[in-house]
Amino acid sequence: MKAPNRKRSRHPDGTLVGAGGEWSGRRSETKGGQGQGGINTRLIEDEGEGLGLTAYKEVAVVYRCFAFKREGRIVHRLIVHAESELMDGRIDLRVGCEQANDMVPIRNSSVGRVRGNSLREVHLMAGRNVIDVELIDNMRYAIILKAYEPE
Repeated sequence: MKAPNRKRSRHPDGTLVGAGGEWSGRRSETKGGQGQGGINTRLIEDEGEGLGLTAYKEVAVVYRCFAFKREGRIVHRLIVHAESELMDGRIDLRVGCEQANDMVPIRNSSVGRVRGNSLREVHLMAGRNVIDVELIDNMRYAIILKAYEPE
């Protein structure tokens, strides 16, 4: 059995709109898929009393990462190249998975203070820095790194 013949509307440029639908003549004011710009500052709650917030701005760093086994644990070695010295910085790590990026808590790090998936109070020298990180689930990942410095 054939589908009933439905009237098709035409867009002013001559293309068909759809079966039974009518073109209203309105166009969307926004275009899908285009971002409105990124956020380059993050407010991070300080530990301690009161509402202490520190504003961090993202710092561009070049890094490489590889994983190896040390005493039965998987260690991710991050080689971070900073253009300038980074005092009291913060490094956020995300792991690349099949469908999306996830947060995996850090168990241990050779620099800074560990909190969740972040390293705080990190001191990076200008040039090459080596950071060894153990993640809590002892698995190998592709690491995505973002570095921040206080404003």
